[in-house]
Formats: sequence, structure tokens, C-alpha cells
Amino acid sequence: MVLFVSPTVLAVNDALLLAGSVDAILLVVDAESADRHEVRRAKEQLEPIGTPVIGAVLNQFDPKIHGRTNRPYIGYNLDSHR
Repeated sequence: MVLFVSPTVLAVNDALLLAGSVDAILLVVDAESADRHEVRRAKEQLEPIGTPVIGAVLNQFDPKIHGRTNRPYIGYNLDSHR
């Protein structure tokens, strides 16, 4: 397995160019600076390329700031918020 790291999807086109050359995409989202709309917009920009977005990693998540739930995975499906 080879992992490629690209610049932010919303900042430059480099990520979109690289996305067409890989088998799958894993979004890395900064919980402190990204909001739901930005994440959705990034995913929407990647969809026309046709490379599957297989999931997301949430960095900098602090349950004391962002809250927590007894059902930790509910609501994290990017497609469920359309």
C-alpha cells in the first residue's frame, strides 16, 4: 500500500489532479478548523473524478470542545447529510 498526501482539496487543484491517479481517497479533516459544509464541498469536488472516497479521518477532535455521544459513529457518514 502506498499513501499519497496532497494539499488541501479546497485550496489548490493539486489534490484533484492526484485523485485521478489513485485507487481510493481518504479525507483528513481538522476538527478545529473545518466545518461540515467545507467537508461536503471537498467531497463534492472529488466526486466527478470517479475515485471513491472511502472514509475520513478527524484530526484534532476534542470531546470536551466538540461534544461526545454514546453512539460515537452516528452522523459521520458524509452522504447522510445531503
